[in-house]
Amino acid sequence: MEKKFSDSESFADTLQRKLSASQHFESIAQTQQNYELILATMREKHEQELVTLDEKLQNAQK
Repeated sequence: MEKKFSDSESFADTLQRKLSASQHFESIAQTQQNYELILATMREKHEQELVTLDEKLQNAQK
């Protein structure tokens, strides 16, 4: 009986560690997704600023 309890306790500990690791990796994946979204937004804004500056330069040269 005590062996079964020990095995169950060990199994529960293993599951807890796996759950914790899974949550950690999920957090990393979410952080990476957020980073990529921010980076894409910044690139888009930068591209728009370049277009605007190019238009201003073209208008100034007229």
